[in-house]
Amino acid sequence: MAFYRGIIRPLLSCLDAELSHRVTVAACRTFGRVPFVRTAVERLFGNIDPRLRSTVAGIDFPGPVGLAAGFDKNALA
Repeated sequence: MAFYRGIIRPLLSCLDAELSHRVTVAACRTFGRVPFVRTAVERLFGNIDPRLRSTVAGIDFPGPVGLAAGFDKNALA
């Protein structure tokens, strides 16, 4: 989290909002395809309390889904 707060967030804050959005979606899309990055993210954030499980529209979610409205409106990431 310190890396994000100290480096990533300040860099993105310097950009135009739309460019910042495009850069972030591109990074999510790119890193989501890299197996070791996906594994690392799953290990860091994969331990979700079973009490948080929910089913929405027939889809089972192991934990809360948090995504800003419109963030990935074109389903790129």
